[in-house]
Amino acid sequence: MRQQVNLYQEALRPKRILWSSKQFAKGVVLVISIMLILDAFGYWQNWSQKRLLVSAEQALKAKQAELKVTETKYPRPQEDQRLRERVAHLGDELLQKQRIVSILSEGAYGNTHGFADYLTSLSRQHVDGIWLTRIALNKGGRQLSLSGGALKPELVPQLLQRLGGEPSFAGKEFKTFLLSRANKSASWINFNLDTEAGSEPKP
Repeated sequence: MRQQVNLYQEALRPKRILWSSKQFAKGVVLVISIMLILDAFGYWQNWSQKRLLVSAEQALKAKQAELKVTETKYPRPQEDQRLRERVAHLGDELLQKQRIVSILSEGAYGNTHGFADYLTSLSRQHVDGIWLTRIALNKGGRQLSLSGGALKPELVPQLLQRLGGEPSFAGKEFKTFLLSRANKSASWINFNLDTEAGSEPKP
């Protein structure tokens, strides 16, 4: 006859934990609450984005209206055809002046340094009792004509002698030398000097 002996104690046996219905209900409520919170947060975020979008659209419409008012008040300038023609004319004029400067710089027309030296010499070598009424410089300074009046005829050669010492008049030869009196009662004479022969005095 065999006898079985149970050496396990009741306290050492593994216990099976079972959820009660109350605990299960709490768990379900907790899960549902978390889902509701997440859903509410998503809804609030979506509502916030829509609100920002509406605000941005309103601001855009306000700016568009403001732009329309500004364009009405300050219309865009239209191209002026006369201004275009004026610019073209000035461009042509500038080209012509550039060509002239280019020609003068090449020395094709004689004097390229201007005529200030002649005028300076005339003012420096002034002779009392003589005056100039006309100074003409032609052909780039190669032709020079002087007209004026003098109280005495001998003052004109004196002027020429003085001008001969000026560098700007060096090599100038006056081929026309005319003296005349406007009338017999006049107290002065008129003279005309020209570097070209046969030139008639001009008024």
